[in-house]
Amino acid sequence: MEFLPDAVACDLIHDIDNLVLDSACATLGKWQHDPLLREMSLAVNITAKAFEHPAFVQTVVRLLEKYRPPPGKLCLELTEHVQARSFPAASRVIEQLRVYGVRFALDDFDTGYSSLEGLKHLAFDQIKIDGAFVDDVTDDSMSQAIVAGVASIAKSMKVQILAE
Repeated sequence: MEFLPDAVACDLIHDIDNLVLDSACATLGKWQHDPLLREMSLAVNITAKAFEHPAFVQTVVRLLEKYRPPPGKLCLELTEHVQARSFPAASRVIEQLRVYGVRFALDDFDTGYSSLEGLKHLAFDQIKIDGAFVDDVTDDSMSQAIVAGVASIAKSMKVQILAE
């Protein structure tokens, strides 16, 4: 992850994101023909720069049409930095790609304002709890309370919960 700021600064991040998405869709397309792998899915972290790119939806749709992975197998993970910039714009992208069977996860969920706002305004399929809350959950009562609260929110929203 240390190279990402440099990739953004050099304006290479869009190309990197596209390569990762291409590889994920190609892999999912191959896996559907293997009885041992066809139930697997892949999650791909999406940078804010890629998600906000005007051609992002078209790029993802083109890759889905090229490799034909089964619906529901590709999950795009968005951090609060992606979804907090513009909820209406993010919601439109999510709605457009959901038609093609793409799922979405709120990555690095914490108790910050933008994470909670994201849950309120965007239709996520998964919440990934930030590792900082999970690392000491067995020893720290505050972390236990936070994880229990997030789990309760996820359950009431019928959203899958994952821990990093």
